[in-house]
Amino acid sequence: MSARHRDQQANDLSRENERLRQELADKDQQIHRLAEQVSEQQKQIADLERQLALCKQNSTNSSKPPSSDGLAGEPRERGRRKKSRRKAGGQPGHRGAHRPLEPAERVAEIRPLLPEQCQHCGQALPAEIEQVQTTGTVQRHQVTELPPIQARIIEYQCHRVVCPQCGESTRATVPEEALGHFGPQLTALIAYLTVVCRMPRRVVEALLGQVLGIEISLGSTQKCWEEASQAAAAPCQELERQLKDEPVLNVDETAGGPTALSASCGLSWRRGTWSTRWRPPAAAQC
Repeated sequence: MSARHRDQQANDLSRENERLRQELADKDQQIHRLAEQVSEQQKQIADLERQLALCKQNSTNSSKPPSSDGLAGEPRERGRRKKSRRKAGGQPGHRGAHRPLEPAERVAEIRPLLPEQCQHCGQALPAEIEQVQTTGTVQRHQVTELPPIQARIIEYQCHRVVCPQCGESTRATVPEEALGHFGPQLTALIAYLTVVCRMPRRVVEALLGQVLGIEISLGSTQKCWEEASQAAAAPCQELERQLKDEPVLNVDETAGGPTALSASCGLSWRRGTWSTRWRPPAAAQC
């Protein structure tokens, strides 16, 4: 083989080597771009999976309240389960759940009932229980009803008494617990309805007027709420002091509007702390 031919082969191999090097560099760049695309797509997939998981959350599989379910997310299972072959209602052999009878000492009134006529021959039966002969045990049926509710109004009459020693007169003063226009029981009821039951003050005002016959203004309702808040301040402070010494505490928190407890403790974000050992003082057990 001549030298010229060997040089030609060397040049061809050099060009081929250079071409392969360039192709390898292009492949490396392409692999790098693809790797970046895969990384970006993985981030997008993770974000979409997170959004999908949030859309699927409702009150049955998360801490979200039922009011936040709306139309988003998967429908709840309730009412959408497969139809059962069983008939609706209690199944054969089911004992059922019935309201138990109250003991005799709690019964306020007894109304004996007698049949008007014999269901066998149609003969009219006596209407007085003293005139009939009964047999078997009495079938008891109880109805729970509210008694007539009427507000109990207490009037304090402050007399002016003449002193037999000096001849001057002195008028009695109203007791401190009766300085307001509403008693502690009514004040506690207003606080319970507005705080625990979350009833608007105007609804409480209408309830007291229509059910109890107590005419009360919106401002007086607010004042009773404030008095209950002040009464709860001391037990709340005692609770905060005692909780520091408890060995085990269960803590939770929730956002919400002001309550009697939050107003007395200065909280707008309510924190709930429970202890199995703490008991409220007698003044707070109302």
